[in-house]
Amino acid sequence: MERVHLVIPALLLHLGTVAQSWETLPDVPIELAFPVVVEFEGTIHVIGGGAPAGAYDIHLRYTPATNQWDTLAPVPYRAQQPCGAVVGGKIHFCGGGYPNSGTPLDDHYYYDGTLDQWFPAAPLPFPTVINEAAEMDGKLYVLSGQPNRTLCQYYDPATDEWTPANPLPDMDFWYGAIISARGTIYRFGGGGYISPTSNSHVYDASNDDWPGLPDMPGALHAPAGANLGDSLLCIAGGYFNAATDAVWLYDIDAQTFSPSALLPSARSYHSLVVAGGCLYCVGGDGGDPSIGVSLLRNCSPSILTGVPEAYPRGTVPFSTLYTPTGLDIQFKGSVASQPIWIDVSDATGKSIRSEGVSTSMGTRHVSADHLANGLYTVAVHIGSARYLIKWMVQR
Repeated sequence: MERVHLVIPALLLHLGTVAQSWETLPDVPIELAFPVVVEFEGTIHVIGGGAPAGAYDIHLRYTPATNQWDTLAPVPYRAQQPCGAVVGGKIHFCGGGYPNSGTPLDDHYYYDGTLDQWFPAAPLPFPTVINEAAEMDGKLYVLSGQPNRTLCQYYDPATDEWTPANPLPDMDFWYGAIISARGTIYRFGGGGYISPTSNSHVYDASNDDWPGLPDMPGALHAPAGANLGDSLLCIAGGYFNAATDAVWLYDIDAQTFSPSALLPSARSYHSLVVAGGCLYCVGGDGGDPSIGVSLLRNCSPSILTGVPEAYPRGTVPFSTLYTPTGLDIQFKGSVASQPIWIDVSDATGKSIRSEGVSTSMGTRHVSADHLANGLYTVAVHIGSARYLIKWMVQR
């Protein structure tokens, strides 16, 4: 018989007591300006971009399990400020500027990790540099850049074709934090370093437009962003008159920003990725040469869940019971009139189930069917509050 275990309720009450911390890891082997940085198959890939001697074609990989860097097949062309993202199990790398003149390029390649090879794909219909990339619905979206800062175009791997989309709502998406989450794309900050913006937007694919979200707490040029899972996005660093070490967590449901663990030092032009349930910060510029090759990691529950304090005893408005087939969440009467949402995320922070709850039932059963063995996080959203349960599925 299947056995499903819930980590003891005490963990729920003390998630926020772990100290927030950033850990310093082995440096990136070479300083690269504006490389493509992605999480791929549990590892971190740093590809191309600029360097003191010109654009590079180098392809580096950091493996958390071994705490080491190695080198993979180089990207087939060199470019300053290209863009890239993981789509359909492949790393896509495109655009950028020619190493010497900065002329925008239309090159587009994808990387097959099984073969350690790059393959050509349909070139960009509109060459662009200083562009941003994100995955949505199995497609590669390329946003903004030069010469057209409101450009939005997407690539479908199934047809090897590009399609133009409606223009972006403003000219400042370049140098913004662009984050794929909940099946769409979010944008925070951006603009030039002389006139950064605090704008926030989310892409509405049904209408092909970008509704506005609450502004960020302050304007930021060249911050970095990552999807922490469970409706939580991270925006860190950036520049406004000077580089900042600030870290903000954006709650998608509540549409609110809250501060989190500061970066060890101020920086901009860096990258954030999530791998193995931890947040990584790669490279950047902050006046200290060591920042350009730095690799940092934060695995603390505080930054990954947005819960800054332990839940006071007696304040959790539900009880939990594990059963042979799943998890029962029994709501107290005091929450019956509030909207409730339940998210289930795996150990990497990837959301795998999301559903609304009718409290008239009193108890909600979260089934373990189709879940592999492992540790999961169940987030219970009640109004603007979020409560976290660690759930271990073992068979």
